[in-house]
Amino acid sequence: MTTIERKRSRARFWLGYFAAWLGLGLWLGLNVIIGHRNSGSGIAPWEPLTWELSSVVLMSVLAIAVFHVERRFPLSGSDALRRLPLHLAAALVFSLLHTCGMVAIRQVVYAAHASVYRFGDWRLGLAYEFQKDLISYAAIIGFCIAWRAVRARRERELTMIRLERDLGQARLAQLTA
Repeated sequence: MTTIERKRSRARFWLGYFAAWLGLGLWLGLNVIIGHRNSGSGIAPWEPLTWELSSVVLMSVLAIAVFHVERRFPLSGSDALRRLPLHLAAALVFSLLHTCGMVAIRQVVYAAHASVYRFGDWRLGLAYEFQKDLISYAAIIGFCIAWRAVRARRERELTMIRLERDLGQARLAQLTA
């Protein structure tokens, strides 16, 4: 693969990555809008979209950070339990960044709509967001572990193919000698 092809492949990957997160945010936002409409509460569509998109935009960036943390300190293998406290601390930081970032984005968007975003009681809000973010962090970690397992299996298969090819070439060389 040439350098240009690699760059295009990476660009397609990142475009798809962020498009998937954006699609998720729009889908979640539309579901909240539908839920509010079904309950009879009048809410401007930009509000649920702001709530959900602010969350997934930050989640898309934080997921990359979690990927790097998990790669550096894998939660698999014989000493995975020893790394668990580090990941619990990372999950706490993840949740704090996610929550504070969401609130900041929402406050800016609400101000642009001449309104005020109220997060409410910070202790309750952080506890509420932490329990959701812990599930998100665990899901991202699970994806990282699965991704690494698939890549390792693929590498083993490629190694076997190369060994079989080399063995076939060696046999052919021996026969022709």
